[in-house]
Amino acid sequence: MLHVFVRTQNVIYATLGIIFLFALADDALQLHERVGKFAESVDLPAPAAFGATHFGEVLHWSVVGVMSVAVLIYSFVASSAEDRKIGAIFVLLIFMLGFFAVFLDAVHIILGGQFFASNFIMDVAEDGGEMLTIALGLSMGLLLYRHLDDLRRPPRRSVRGRPPSSSQSRP
Repeated sequence: MLHVFVRTQNVIYATLGIIFLFALADDALQLHERVGKFAESVDLPAPAAFGATHFGEVLHWSVVGVMSVAVLIYSFVASSAEDRKIGAIFVLLIFMLGFFAVFLDAVHIILGGQFFASNFIMDVAEDGGEMLTIALGLSMGLLLYRHLDDLRRPPRRSVRGRPPSSSQSRP
C-alpha cells in the first residue's frame, strides 16, 4: 500500500498502509494484550463477563478504531473517485479483520466453556477468520501493486449507446 501511495500520491493508500502496518505491529508486539494487562494492574472497572484484561483490550481497539475511521474519512475525501473505489475494498477487509479480531474475541471470552467444544470452535473461527482475511488482503494488495494502472483506469464508455467494438476491447 505504501508503495502504491508513492506511485499515485493518493492519501488513501498511505492511510491503508499505515493501518495495516499498525495491525501487524499490534499483533507482533502484542500491544492490545499489554494494554489489557495494564488495565488489570490498575483494576479498571469492567463488565463481569469480560474482566479488566479483556475490557482493556476492547477499549484499546475502540480507540484505534475511532482514530482509524476518522483518518479514513479524510483519506476518502482527499482521493480520486477510482482510488476511493479501490480503497473501499481494503476498508471492507479492515472491518472484516476487526470483526474476527475484536468481536469474535469478545464472543469467545463470553461463550468460552459454555458448551461442548466452544473454545475449539471459537478459536478456529477467530484465528481462522483473521488468517483468511489477512491472506485475502495480501493477495489483493499484490494484485493492486502489479496492475495498478489497469485497476485505476475508468471504464470505457460506448459510443452512442453501442458497446465497444472488438478492435477497442483488450484481451
